[in-house]
Amino acid sequence: MKPNYTPPGTIMIKSIFLIGLLLITASTYSQNYIIRHDLQKEKTEYLQVKRLNDTVKVRDINIKKNGRIILQVDNFNPFYWNARVTAYKKPVDNPSSSAGAFNPFSFLAQGFGNFISSALPKMDMPKASGDGLSGQASAAATNALMLYKHNYEQLVVLQNKLNDLENLKLKLSSLKYDITKNEITIKKEAEDAVTKVLGSSKLEFEDAFSLGNKLDNSFQSTIDSSLLLQGQLPKLSTAETAVMIRNAEGKLMTIQKYNEENLHPFLDKVNNVASLYRDISTANFKYAYVVNADPDISDLKLELFSRIDGDKKDTMVKYFTVRGKGNFKLRNSMGIAFTYFADNNRSYFTDPSSNTIVKTNGDFFTPVLSTFIHFYGGSSARIKWGGALGFGIPLQGAQKDINFLLGLSAVLGYNEPILITAGISGAKVNKLDKGYKEGDQVNSGFVIPVRQVYQPGAFLAVSFNLSTLARRN
Repeated sequence: MKPNYTPPGTIMIKSIFLIGLLLITASTYSQNYIIRHDLQKEKTEYLQVKRLNDTVKVRDINIKKNGRIILQVDNFNPFYWNARVTAYKKPVDNPSSSAGAFNPFSFLAQGFGNFISSALPKMDMPKASGDGLSGQASAAATNALMLYKHNYEQLVVLQNKLNDLENLKLKLSSLKYDITKNEITIKKEAEDAVTKVLGSSKLEFEDAFSLGNKLDNSFQSTIDSSLLLQGQLPKLSTAETAVMIRNAEGKLMTIQKYNEENLHPFLDKVNNVASLYRDISTANFKYAYVVNADPDISDLKLELFSRIDGDKKDTMVKYFTVRGKGNFKLRNSMGIAFTYFADNNRSYFTDPSSNTIVKTNGDFFTPVLSTFIHFYGGSSARIKWGGALGFGIPLQGAQKDINFLLGLSAVLGYNEPILITAGISGAKVNKLDKGYKEGDQVNSGFVIPVRQVYQPGAFLAVSFNLSTLARRN
């Protein structure tokens, strides 16, 4: 039998295909980013997705083509919040406004915790003492009365269970819409509350149905047994026992009426509790939005709206910066430059005592009202670097000629309101002429000859983007 033979050309094609696939996959992962924001901690971190879905923290996002940005919001209550994301393709302000976060359900468990207690009938049959029965009562009557009291106590227990279920329902409703707590706290408190009332946090449909039916059957059988015993009880002669039975008759009729109006009181309440608990325990308290990478994107705007507030008064707006590689930009600005020239830092005069040319120091710098044209890349980083070309008019000093300015600029802020520039300046300065120099002997009344020449110097300028400032106003 001949061994399998694969032509060399086929092997080469497969190898090239696999290598290409790996390169494409690696390239795709290296261009995916995650912006993760925690609503509770108000903390944002930037992650880059590497190969094998590993992530590493990065300072900012530098978008490339064929990638994605995933905006992930942690501790996002999906029952309370609704979200919308907008991608901006030019710098925007970075406002953050939030109406006071509130939980409209938080007062329920506190203000209406005893609602079911007042709505359901209460049985306040007095506790029987050992001498409550007449010594002449028969043993059968005594047993019947004791069973009647036992049923009453059982009804009290079941009534308290109804109260606990109603309070549990309000507690879970409050937790479900709570935006002041994180996901772990909400789920832990819900589990503890359910376990405390029902003895277990296992509340699948079958479990809730079985538990509710069991409690309903116990409730109904206790009521039926009490009504049956009430009709069979002999007319005992003691005044205390007679009053006790008469009071219980009215209570039992009220409970029976309540049970008839609510065919499945426990089943309904257990199902309501189970539904709320399943919603909370299975909810994903995260929000994710995927944006296809675009070099022009500069910001992602996240708006959180309350689902239960129709007027959208309880709203949060947050911006997340994306460092895209935008187009080349030109920006004009106006401000003040401070220029320094060596020859403008000195002046000359004739010393009358020695008739010699003397040098003295002048102003160290000259303030110049300046205007610039800046050129730089179109990214949306907080600080951008570029070049600048401008000119200015001195505000004081002997020389009022135009100063020419060329340097490097730091563009500050998302909307680029402030620009700081430093570099080389050029302007006319006064220099000694006709070969004279400091210390030369001259005649009395000699006029020192000077000539104006262009000389390089240095400058530092602060200028403002007037278009941005005008928009703010």
